[in-house]
Order: sequence, then C-alpha cells, then structure tokens
Amino acid sequence: DPERRIVGARAVASARNESPSEVNLAYDRLVISSGARSTKDRVPGASEHAMSLMNMADALKIKAELKRLASLRSTSEPVVVVGANHSGVEIACTAAELLRDAGSTRKVVIVSNTNDVLTTGAKPNRKNARAALAALGVDVRANTRVKRVEEGAVQISLVNGSTEEEKEEALRSSLVIWTAGTTPCSVRTVCDSGGTWMTNERGQLVVDEELAVKGGDGSIWALGDIAAARERPGADAQILAGTAQVAMQQASVVAKNVYASVAATKSTKFRYNNLGEMLYLGHANA
Repeated sequence: DPERRIVGARAVASARNESPSEVNLAYDRLVISSGARSTKDRVPGASEHAMSLMNMADALKIKAELKRLASLRSTSEPVVVVGANHSGVEIACTAAELLRDAGSTRKVVIVSNTNDVLTTGAKPNRKNARAALAALGVDVRANTRVKRVEEGAVQISLVNGSTEEEKEEALRSSLVIWTAGTTPCSVRTVCDSGGTWMTNERGQLVVDEELAVKGGDGSIWALGDIAAARERPGADAQILAGTAQVAMQQASVVAKNVYASVAATKSTKFRYNNLGEMLYLGHANA
C-alpha cells in the first residue's frame, strides 16, 4: 500500500515454518526485487510431471534424479529438456555428460520453440553450444512446441515455418526438465486514490533511468526480473533481460539512489556494462 507505506508479505511454508503466515511491514524506502517464477504452469501437465530449474534446491533434485536414471539399465527413455536458452543448453550438456560418464546409453533431447538453440546468446556461444550438444549426442528438436506433459511422455508438435501445419508426436521420457522461460513474480498494489505503478505486457514494473518505479512517489525502486529497465538512459535503449549480471549492476545503483534520497544528494542513472557471457558446456568446455 504506497499511501500508507505498508508492505503485506506472506511467509511460505518451509522446514522451519510449517504453515504460511502473513505480516505487514512499514517502510520508508522500498526496493522490490521479487524475481521470477517458472512458466511451466501454462502447459497442461507440466507442473505435475516436469522438474523446474530455478534455484540450487531444484538443481540438486535434478542431479539426484539423473544419477538414479544413470544407474538403471532396464529402461532407456530419454531425458527431455524443454527450453534451449542458456539454462536449457547447460543442463542438457550436463545431463548428457553425466549419463555418458556413468556408462548409460540413455539419450538427452532438448526442445526449442525457435529454429536454433541459444537464440538470445552471443553468436560465438551459439556456435559453440551447437557443437557441444552434437558432440555429446544431444538430440535438438528445433521449431518444436510442447503441447502437454504426461507421466512418461511429452506431447510435442513440429511447426512448419512456411505453413501453419503442425505435426504432433508423443516423445517418451524418463525425466522432463523445464527451463522454457520465466514470468516476473507480480506485486499487487492497493491505493485508495487510484494511483498505480506502471507495468509492461510481461507484468514487469516500468522503471526510470534511476530505477525508480514509474507511477510511484520516488521512494520505490525495482531491480532484477521484476524491473523493465533499459540498458542506458534514453527511450530508444533496449530493455534488458533478467540476468544475474544485470541485477548485480542494478543493485549497486539502487543502493546509491536509496542513500541519495535520504542524504539529499545527487542520484545516479543506470547504465549497463556488458561484462561478457559465460556458458557451461561440460567439464572441459566453458
């Protein structure tokens, strides 16, 4: 509630907190960095039958399941990775390498809804990713959409670019790993005067050149996946992707601007400095 300067929060259930609880927190300055969540709930069956890769806990669960599958010799259904972005390519290479090193013949399939892998990555990395996937025997299914996920199978459709015809196929699977995109964790505002924070079509908070939320009163900033921030000052600048590198640089600017608002000193405009792109394609290939 921006008018009363109160944030209503809910603590989710965990090992230390067995039941959800709600709390209201008063604020003087507010920084919103609520992150993003997986979009797998948009595809029927994905929430029930696919594993997300959003945090360390997810990664450890996937690793344990891959090791279990590597020990099985009675089944050979492939591991299916949905999404050929950075995370998808990295986990596909990791899975293929782990299975190979364990002596398993189980294959890995990566599904991309575009005509290539790593389409938002740097061109050299895209080329290296294709080579690494091929060397590890990963089956790349490009121009392919996931229609639904079932127990033991992924229903996919191959989209013909020249026509709108779709060819459907049931792809057997022993494990489905979902890396196909995220959506910002939305923040709901309550304002009796009718004022609202500006958001874009993805539900991100639109911020100004100093990362302050547009539509706010100047005491609220946003960063990371929740923020629609431009790479430099100017309306023609590109909206940045939600990466860790972007968020870390934004955090530094937000911290300076929070201090500037308290100390009544000059604020800082955000300008992204691209430090390069790193990609893990195997033990000896990064």
